[in-house]
Amino acid sequence: MQRKWLAVVALLLPFIVVFSVSAFANKPLDVMVNNFLMNERLKPKLEEGVTMVAARSLAEALGAKITWDKSTNTVWINSPNVHSLQTQVNLLQKALAPTSPKEAAQRYAEGLKTRNGALQFAIMSPQLQEKRRKSFEAFLWGEGSSSSPWIEEASVDDGVQIKNDVWQFTITLVHNDSTNNKRTGTYDIIVQKYGEHWYLDKD
Repeated sequence: MQRKWLAVVALLLPFIVVFSVSAFANKPLDVMVNNFLMNERLKPKLEEGVTMVAARSLAEALGAKITWDKSTNTVWINSPNVHSLQTQVNLLQKALAPTSPKEAAQRYAEGLKTRNGALQFAIMSPQLQEKRRKSFEAFLWGEGSSSSPWIEEASVDDGVQIKNDVWQFTITLVHNDSTNNKRTGTYDIIVQKYGEHWYLDKD
Protein backbone atom coordinates (compact mmCIF):
# COMPACT_ATOMS: atom_id res chain seq x y z
CA MET A 1 0.00 0.00 0.00
CA GLN A 2 1.30 3.41 -0.89
CA ARG A 3 2.29 5.30 2.28
CA LYS A 4 0.41 8.55 2.70
CA TRP A 5 1.78 11.34 4.81
CA LEU A 6 -0.46 13.53 6.94
CA ALA A 7 0.41 16.52 9.09
CA VAL A 8 0.53 15.61 12.78
CA VAL A 9 -1.87 18.43 13.57
CA ALA A 10 -4.50 16.75 11.41
CA LEU A 11 -4.72 13.73 13.71
CA LEU A 12 -7.55 15.04 15.87
CA LEU A 13 -7.84 12.03 18.14
CA PRO A 14 -8.90 12.23 21.80
CA PHE A 15 -5.45 11.35 23.09
CA ILE A 16 -2.30 13.27 23.93
CA VAL A 17 0.72 12.76 21.72
CA VAL A 18 4.02 14.31 22.69
CA PHE A 19 6.60 14.74 19.98
CA SER A 20 10.31 15.17 20.50
CA VAL A 21 11.29 16.60 17.14
CA SER A 22 14.85 16.91 15.97
CA ALA A 23 15.97 20.27 14.69
CA PHE A 24 16.67 18.54 11.38
CA ALA A 25 13.56 17.08 9.80
CA ASN A 26 15.50 14.40 7.94
CA LYS A 27 16.75 12.78 11.15
CA PRO A 28 14.88 10.05 13.11
CA LEU A 29 11.95 11.22 15.18
CA ASP A 30 11.16 9.89 18.66
CA VAL A 31 7.39 9.58 19.09
CA MET A 32 5.89 9.45 22.60
CA VAL A 33 2.32 8.15 22.78
CA ASN A 34 0.71 8.67 26.18
CA ASN A 35 4.17 8.78 27.78
CA PHE A 36 5.36 5.61 26.03
CA LEU A 37 8.05 5.56 23.35
CA MET A 38 6.92 3.88 20.16
CA ASN A 39 9.09 0.92 19.21
CA GLU A 40 9.76 2.06 15.69
CA ARG A 41 11.60 5.23 14.80
CA LEU A 42 9.89 7.35 12.20
CA LYS A 43 11.59 9.44 9.59
CA PRO A 44 9.69 12.73 9.25
CA LYS A 45 9.32 14.80 6.12
CA LEU A 46 9.41 18.58 6.04
CA GLU A 47 6.93 20.18 3.65
CA GLU A 48 6.40 23.93 3.59
CA GLY A 49 7.62 24.25 7.16
CA VAL A 50 5.35 21.50 8.52
CA THR A 51 6.82 18.30 10.03
CA MET A 52 4.94 15.23 8.82
CA VAL A 53 5.04 11.56 9.82
CA ALA A 54 3.34 8.40 8.53
CA ALA A 55 -0.31 8.43 9.54
CA ARG A 56 -0.65 4.67 9.95
CA SER A 57 2.00 4.27 12.65
CA LEU A 58 0.64 7.13 14.73
CA ALA A 59 -3.02 6.20 14.31
CA GLU A 60 -2.51 2.57 15.27
CA ALA A 61 -0.42 3.56 18.29
CA LEU A 62 -3.39 5.63 19.44
CA GLY A 63 -5.77 2.71 19.09
CA ALA A 64 -7.35 3.96 15.87
CA LYS A 65 -7.93 2.05 12.66
CA ILE A 66 -6.67 3.45 9.38
CA THR A 67 -7.80 2.52 5.88
CA TRP A 68 -6.89 3.78 2.41
CA ASP A 69 -9.62 4.35 -0.17
CA LYS A 70 -7.85 4.29 -3.52
CA SER A 71 -10.96 5.23 -5.49
CA THR A 72 -11.37 8.54 -3.65
CA ASN A 73 -7.71 9.04 -2.72
CA THR A 74 -8.74 9.28 0.95
CA VAL A 75 -7.13 8.16 4.19
CA TRP A 76 -9.75 7.19 6.81
CA ILE A 77 -8.80 7.31 10.51
CA ASN A 78 -11.41 5.97 12.91
CA SER A 79 -10.68 6.46 16.60
CA PRO A 80 -12.26 4.44 19.42
CA ASN A 81 -15.47 5.76 20.93
CA VAL A 82 -13.85 7.23 24.03
CA HIS A 83 -17.11 8.49 25.52
CA SER A 84 -18.66 5.03 25.28
CA LEU A 85 -15.60 3.38 26.84
CA GLN A 86 -15.52 5.89 29.70
CA THR A 87 -19.22 5.32 30.37
CA GLN A 88 -18.58 1.58 30.51
CA VAL A 89 -15.70 2.06 32.97
CA ASN A 90 -17.80 4.33 35.19
CA LEU A 91 -20.65 1.82 35.32
CA LEU A 92 -18.25 -1.02 36.16
CA GLN A 93 -16.73 1.03 38.98
CA LYS A 94 -20.21 1.73 40.39
CA ALA A 95 -21.02 -1.98 40.23
CA LEU A 96 -17.85 -2.74 42.21
CA ALA A 97 -18.52 -0.06 44.84
CA PRO A 98 -18.31 -1.82 48.27
CA THR A 99 -21.29 -1.58 50.62
CA SER A 100 -19.28 -2.34 53.77
CA PRO A 101 -15.82 -1.40 55.07
CA LYS A 102 -14.67 -5.05 55.17
CA GLU A 103 -15.79 -5.58 51.59
CA ALA A 104 -13.72 -2.58 50.48
CA ALA A 105 -10.63 -3.94 52.22
CA GLN A 106 -11.13 -7.43 50.78
CA ARG A 107 -11.57 -6.19 47.22
CA TYR A 108 -8.49 -4.03 47.48
CA ALA A 109 -6.53 -7.04 48.77
CA GLU A 110 -7.82 -9.05 45.80
CA GLY A 111 -6.58 -6.32 43.47
CA LEU A 112 -3.15 -6.53 45.10
CA LYS A 113 -3.01 -10.31 44.79
CA THR A 114 -4.01 -10.34 41.13
CA ARG A 115 -1.96 -7.21 40.34
CA ASN A 116 -5.11 -5.68 38.92
CA GLY A 117 -4.55 -1.94 39.06
CA ALA A 118 -7.98 -1.20 37.62
CA LEU A 119 -9.65 -3.05 40.50
CA GLN A 120 -7.46 -1.32 43.09
CA PHE A 121 -8.26 2.04 41.51
CA ALA A 122 -12.01 1.37 41.55
CA ILE A 123 -11.92 0.86 45.34
CA MET A 124 -10.07 4.13 46.00
CA SER A 125 -11.56 7.42 47.14
CA PRO A 126 -11.59 10.29 44.62
CA GLN A 127 -8.65 11.94 46.39
CA LEU A 128 -6.56 8.77 46.33
CA GLN A 129 -7.50 8.11 42.71
CA GLU A 130 -6.18 11.52 41.75
CA LYS A 131 -2.93 10.81 43.60
CA ARG A 132 -2.36 7.32 42.17
CA ARG A 133 -3.75 7.60 38.62
CA LYS A 134 -0.44 8.38 36.89
CA SER A 135 1.36 5.47 38.51
CA PHE A 136 -1.34 3.02 37.40
CA GLU A 137 -1.37 4.46 33.89
CA ALA A 138 2.41 4.10 33.70
CA PHE A 139 2.03 0.32 34.19
CA LEU A 140 -1.03 0.09 31.91
CA TRP A 141 -3.25 -0.62 34.94
CA GLY A 142 -1.17 -3.56 36.05
CA GLU A 143 1.04 -3.64 39.11
CA GLY A 144 4.58 -3.83 37.83
CA SER A 145 6.03 -7.05 36.50
CA SER A 146 3.88 -10.17 36.39
CA SER A 147 6.85 -12.46 36.98
CA SER A 148 8.53 -13.62 40.20
CA PRO A 149 7.97 -12.75 42.98
CA TRP A 150 4.19 -12.79 43.17
CA ILE A 151 1.57 -12.51 45.88
CA GLU A 152 0.39 -16.01 46.75
CA GLU A 153 -2.03 -15.05 49.51
CA ALA A 154 -3.76 -11.85 50.55
CA SER A 155 -5.91 -11.74 53.66
CA VAL A 156 -7.64 -9.02 55.67
CA ASP A 157 -8.25 -8.92 59.43
CA ASP A 158 -11.58 -7.90 61.04
CA GLY A 159 -10.51 -4.29 61.25
CA VAL A 160 -10.85 -1.59 63.89
CA GLN A 161 -13.42 1.19 63.78
CA ILE A 162 -11.60 4.48 64.29
CA LYS A 163 -14.72 6.61 64.15
CA ASN A 164 -18.22 6.42 62.74
CA ASP A 165 -17.35 6.27 59.04
CA VAL A 166 -13.67 5.31 59.20
CA TRP A 167 -12.12 1.85 59.63
CA GLN A 168 -8.57 0.57 59.71
CA PHE A 169 -7.64 -2.85 58.36
CA THR A 170 -4.43 -4.82 58.23
CA ILE A 171 -3.66 -6.68 55.02
CA THR A 172 -1.34 -9.68 55.20
CA LEU A 173 0.48 -10.58 52.00
CA VAL A 174 2.40 -13.78 51.39
CA HIS A 175 4.96 -13.39 48.60
CA ASN A 176 6.49 -16.33 46.81
CA ASP A 177 9.05 -16.70 44.03
CA SER A 178 10.41 -19.31 41.64
CA THR A 179 12.61 -20.76 44.41
CA ASN A 180 9.59 -21.15 46.73
CA ASN A 181 11.04 -18.56 49.09
CA LYS A 182 7.96 -17.29 50.90
CA ARG A 183 7.92 -13.96 52.72
CA THR A 184 5.07 -12.49 54.74
CA GLY A 185 4.42 -8.78 55.14
CA THR A 186 1.63 -6.65 56.56
CA TYR A 187 0.49 -3.09 56.17
CA ASP A 188 -2.47 -1.00 57.26
CA ILE A 189 -5.10 0.69 55.13
CA ILE A 190 -7.80 3.21 55.99
CA VAL A 191 -11.31 2.75 54.60
CA GLN A 192 -13.84 5.58 54.72
CA LYS A 193 -17.48 5.94 53.76
CA TYR A 194 -18.38 8.24 50.87
CA GLY A 195 -22.11 8.49 50.34
CA GLU A 196 -23.52 4.97 50.41
CA HIS A 197 -20.26 3.18 49.68
CA TRP A 198 -16.87 2.52 51.26
CA TYR A 199 -13.54 3.29 49.65
CA LEU A 200 -9.86 3.00 50.40
CA ASP A 201 -8.82 6.43 51.66
CA LYS A 202 -5.16 5.79 52.56
CA ASP A 203 -2.71 3.03 51.75
